[in-house]
Amino acid sequence: ARLRRLWSLSEVRICADGGADRLLKAEGSFVPDVLLGDFDSVATATLEHYRQLGVEIRDLSHDQNSTDLQKALAAARECGCEHIIIAGEFAGIAGRLDHLFGILN
Repeated sequence: ARLRRLWSLSEVRICADGGADRLLKAEGSFVPDVLLGDFDSVATATLEHYRQLGVEIRDLSHDQNSTDLQKALAAARECGCEHIIIAGEFAGIAGRLDHLFGILN
């Protein structure tokens, strides 16, 4: 219910990498405006699904100096977003250590 409310209030919806798999599984009717990242976590079938729906796909695998979250925040700034809500799972004890270190950095 919370994700549905946030989604309805958003003007621009940006999804990062493996979050696309989670979004598709949780709520298949939600279609992001932009799907970006280095695509080391997202399923190829998910990428194709969103590509066929007209989602802008940004392969940023050449940039390994920033996290997918940082890439998503940069895209939000490019879109002129003044307020940003981050929804999803974050690294930590149960997450990937490389993501945790990226957040701490």
